[in-house]
Amino acid sequence: GNISASGNLNIAGITSSGDVHVDQYIYHDGDLTNYHRFLSNRQVFVVGNASSIDLNNGVSTFGSTSAATTLQGSTLTLDSAGDITIDADGADILLEDGGTEFGRFKRDSSDFVIKSATNNKDIVFRGVDNSATITALTLDMSDAGSATFNNHITASGNISASGIVLSDSIVHG
Repeated sequence: GNISASGNLNIAGITSSGDVHVDQYIYHDGDLTNYHRFLSNRQVFVVGNASSIDLNNGVSTFGSTSAATTLQGSTLTLDSAGDITIDADGADILLEDGGTEFGRFKRDSSDFVIKSATNNKDIVFRGVDNSATITALTLDMSDAGSATFNNHITASGNISASGIVLSDSIVHG
């Protein structure tokens, strides 16, 4: 049946095959394996085994979870007064859209790797300059990583090339 509470609701070791509607605050310390949806406009804190949580309407604050495999929702906001740590013991942080990987952050032999995972798709660095979005740098993956800078390149050391250096004009300093 339904449970109504005017204050906080603590649930320990209860599973449900239906929806959990939350209007104020829920703290769950147990197994959430069978929870299908949290419909919430407040705070949801989960401690324990949470194999799949569908945050259907979004949650203003998501607390800690020790083993969450899937967090789903239209919007998920992580807001911390301190740092946010992503600790992936598999050394890969995958970026996906609709279940298809498009990029990844990886630790490879202690190197930090940023990878475009889609064949021949570029890595593009964009920013805002005088209120307009500009592309500062494009790394062209269909051309072995050729770099195209939008503007000047400044180096404090030597610039070397293994091939021919082409220039519209040559300036000697």
